[in-house]
This record gives sequence, structure tokens and C-alpha cells, in this order.
Amino acid sequence: MSFDTLDSEVIKKGLCCGCGGCVGVCLHDALTIDPSLGHTPQLEPSRCVDCGLCLKVCPGRGYPVNAMAEEQAKASGDKYNPLDGVVRSCHMGYSTNPQTRVLAASGGVTTELLLYLLESKQVDAVAVTAIGSNNFPEVHLTSDPEVVYESKRSKYGPVPMLSIIKQLIREPRKIAITVCPCQMAGWRNAEKIFPKLKDCLVLSLGLYCGQVQTYDSLTAIASTIGLKFPSEGTRFIGWRCGEYPGYARFQLSDGTYMDKYLYPWLDIAVPLFNLERCYICPEASNVLADMTMGDYHKGRKRETAVVCRAPVGEKILAEAVAAGKIECRRMSDEEYTCGTPTTIVIAKFFPSLWRNEVKKKLRQPHLKYDYNEEFTRKYPLKYKMVFTVQCVLLAFFRNTTVKTWLRKHPRIMEMVGHFLYRYPGSLKHPIKFLFYNPSKPSR
Repeated sequence: MSFDTLDSEVIKKGLCCGCGGCVGVCLHDALTIDPSLGHTPQLEPSRCVDCGLCLKVCPGRGYPVNAMAEEQAKASGDKYNPLDGVVRSCHMGYSTNPQTRVLAASGGVTTELLLYLLESKQVDAVAVTAIGSNNFPEVHLTSDPEVVYESKRSKYGPVPMLSIIKQLIREPRKIAITVCPCQMAGWRNAEKIFPKLKDCLVLSLGLYCGQVQTYDSLTAIASTIGLKFPSEGTRFIGWRCGEYPGYARFQLSDGTYMDKYLYPWLDIAVPLFNLERCYICPEASNVLADMTMGDYHKGRKRETAVVCRAPVGEKILAEAVAAGKIECRRMSDEEYTCGTPTTIVIAKFFPSLWRNEVKKKLRQPHLKYDYNEEFTRKYPLKYKMVFTVQCVLLAFFRNTTVKTWLRKHPRIMEMVGHFLYRYPGSLKHPIKFLFYNPSKPSR
């Protein structure tokens, strides 16, 4: 149960999500993650004692998400279902601070909740991620509101958030964290290894998760706007800057900016640079967190969709609203059905579950979850065929040789990415996609 097993069963099979859990539980400091070198852990062999904790905490191979969520639901007396998780209440909200709302990825609710918890002294610190001077995300366990504020906006790359576990084991504190589903699962695994972590976590703010991309996607995105990145004096500012829904933004040496609109850069980043694991991971709704939040998307509103899954989530949201930090209203049934809480299940859950099943049948690296087989068995045959073809297309265009060629031809890379990202919808209008113009923003 040493790092060798983690390396062979997770890292080399492309199943590492870069959550940092292995780094966090390694009290001998044998593991590190340097985002500039990649999202996977690096080993210092002389420090490793073969304790196996890195493998025990790792969510990379999959995890019994339903059993874990049902256990949490039972503790709070709630009902759980595999598609939506526990849904105690649903809300639409935004920060009452105009600056926070404008600069956030959606409504700024996540940032405002973290600031409220610090201000009300319910936590000693919060875990956040900021873009460092080296253009890669840096994890901070901080009590400084300025650091929290500077960490606003979504990060679309793997972040070793769980590396903070080591600090908490050595110096326990009350904290709040913002995590994607695999990070949340890694934290729950860590609680089983170090039970005192349960006392540290006051609130887990889960994010709805489509996918995350490797950081070389930024080089590809920059090339489509005629920019060489990384290069001397050029700095990456963020994935969701400017007017909603946002732009990937690069700052040049003279202080000016070059932007790429959200949906055209997603066309490139998602199909060609997603982590391999993300394509076969069905867990989009973050059912293990106390709250799940994210963009509402429909109507392009600068509001945050919030689903409370645990009593503590409802309690703290209500307190922040009462304190005037957040403007919030109940989400209607129609809004729930038409917005992120439902559409992300349609867009990710079923296709990923089937792609994972295909990988399993082909004896390729796949994830182990405890979803009932009826989900894939009842999936219509035509959709199974569509997403099986998608597996083949992705395998071809993500091949190292093919992708290297595409990166040398940015215009073709955009067209291919646009086709793949909108598939199977792109099959309905092949001519439209052939003459796709990314300079005209479209969803």
C-alpha cells in the first residue's frame, strides 16, 4: 500500500485529480505538488515510509459516493437520491457588495459566505485559491479578508486544496473550504484517517463541477488570440474576468489586456485539455458538501444558484442574509429544472456514467462508484451509441500526436474543439460549425 501502488493504479492510469489529499496526509513531507510541473504528486523517496495513507485518502480511483452521502443524510434525518443528493432548500442569491458581485464569477455568494464566517468568528481561517505570480493557483489557509477577496472567481484547473490537511493536523483550527466533488470526497476520506478533522471543518462549500483542464490549455487559448504564453512579462489574470459570463484574461508587459470570451475558450479547453478522469466522473453535484453552488447559466444572470444539503448550510446562509451580506430568494421549481442543479446532471452525470462503462468493458482505466446499474441499463440505446462515438472522437483528437498538430494550427484547433464540445448538437448543423467564427461570442 505504498506510493508505488498510487503511482501505478492512479497516476499512470490518468485518474489523478490533483486534489492534494496525498500531500496533506503525508506527515513525513515525502509528497509535493508543483502545478508548474503538472497536477500529480512528486515523491521524495528518502522520506517515504510506505505508510499507505496517500492511497487511502485518494479519491482518484472512485469512491462509494452513494453510501457516503446516505450516511451523512441519515445523520441529519434527510432523504438522499443519487441524482440530486440531499436537497433541503434551493436559492438564488448574490452579494450585496456591488464590487464583489461584479468581480465574482457569478453572484459572489461563495466569497461573501467565507468573509461572513471570518467576520462572525465562526472560523479561524478559510481555505482559498489565488493565481500566483507564476501564473498557477496557490492554496492559502488564511484569516485575512483581503486574501479571500483577491481569491474570488472560479479556477478551471486542478488545485491541491487538500494539501492544507497537514497544517490542520499539526495545528487544528476551525475552517471553511471551497471544493469540487473529488476534493470533497478526499476530505471525507481524510476524516476517516484523522477523525479530528471533523471538528476542524465548520462548513464545506461545494462547487458544481463540469470538468477541469490541465494548465497547458492556457497556452492553447492564448495562441488563438495571437499571444505567446507563457512569455516574459505576460501574466495570466483569470478564467472569468470582465463582464458576465467573463473572459480568460492575459495581461501584457505594457499593462494592457488580451481577452478570450468564455464559451470559445471552453470550446478549446474542455474537449482537448480536460483531465482524462473528468470525462468518466459522473459526480457533478457535489452531494457530499454542506452546500453546492455555482453559476445559474440560463439567462446569463449574475446570480449564484445555491443548494443547501445540510442543516449547517441553511443556518449559515440564513445568518449571512440576516446580516445583510447576501440578497437571497427561494428558487422556483421551474428555475431548479431549467438551471444548473438539473442541467448539469443531464450534461455530465449520464454521459460520464456511460463513458466510464465503455472504458470498463474495454478494460481501460475506469472509476469505481456505487451507482446502481439501472442508470446505464435504462439509458436509451441511441444515446449510448452517440456517446460511444464521442469516446472514439475524443481518443483520436486527444492523442498526443494529433493534439500537437492542432496546437500548431490554432484556427483548426478552434473548429475541432467547437465541434467536439457541442457534440452531438454539432451533428445537426455541420456547415454552421465548419464556418464557426469564434470572434462572435455565442453560447
